[in-house]
Amino acid sequence: MKGLIFSILVLLLHQNRTYAGFSSLANETYRKHPNTITVQIIRSSYPLDWTSSRNLLVSILKNRYWFPKTNSTLGHVTVEANCSLGENEVRIFSGQGVKNLMNFKEKILAGYGLSLINSPKDYSDLPLVTVEGKLNTIEEMKAKFDLQMERDNLSLLSFQVEQESCLDAYLFIREYIRKTNQTPLAGNKYGFGADPLRFEGAGCAPFVQAVLKKAGLDEVAMEMNQTLQVPRELLGDPKNGKIVSLLDLLSTDYALDGNVSGGTRTFSFPDPERLYQFLLKNYSSNIVLEKQSLEGDDSYYLLLNFRKPVLENIDSDPSV
Repeated sequence: MKGLIFSILVLLLHQNRTYAGFSSLANETYRKHPNTITVQIIRSSYPLDWTSSRNLLVSILKNRYWFPKTNSTLGHVTVEANCSLGENEVRIFSGQGVKNLMNFKEKILAGYGLSLINSPKDYSDLPLVTVEGKLNTIEEMKAKFDLQMERDNLSLLSFQVEQESCLDAYLFIREYIRKTNQTPLAGNKYGFGADPLRFEGAGCAPFVQAVLKKAGLDEVAMEMNQTLQVPRELLGDPKNGKIVSLLDLLSTDYALDGNVSGGTRTFSFPDPERLYQFLLKNYSSNIVLEKQSLEGDDSYYLLLNFRKPVLENIDSDPSV
């Protein structure tokens, strides 16, 4: 009898935890505050190893097949803007997703190598590599957020900004969604080097980075960047006869920090993990408005004050 009662209590507790999922958490935390830009961070199950092409591929395979917490092999970030508009509030949520991340496997087998991370605005002689994308909706992501909360793998990083900055971010997200619905670009294209500010498409992190820039959070946006020095031997362009085979990526152990002989090219791109590290670095800073440790030991909610200081908005008068 005692065992039955204990089982019922465990079931009820589990049901309560499931009920108090992402929506409740969001309503109790950042959605209470006006003019917030909030990033939802799902980390990859294991850290990506950027030290070499071989180590990077091994860590991706590990995230794909070795008992992962999430099917987001590279980690994933989405974003929500909650802005005041007169006496009303407006809210919008989105994220850049991919129809099938394994479509990049075809690109790797085709010989593109690490040109996958190239942006033509950096190197116009290298290709822009994209696959079919999609936009994340809040309806789609709620269940995933609830699951990642249970697995201690969802963190929320929120910024309170000026109303104008919040609305700029809101309008950008809305226009990105509109162009996704009305053109073959924007959210319909997933690529690490595509420029979301030009509505070319994006990866999940470049899309969030673009929203942060629109909200005037340029400094935070730059904190997301991962920088690699890639040997030219690993940069493929199959349409022009330059093939980098999968064997080349796995059998060579070129360092990606510039410490190799021969020419390299520098690539800088946003990485979801770096935004999580930014959260940890600022968890006890003097601009914290609200913070909370969530399920487990590795998930957090953090609200930071990025409004302009009050004194900046007051005309100084030496006679006062």
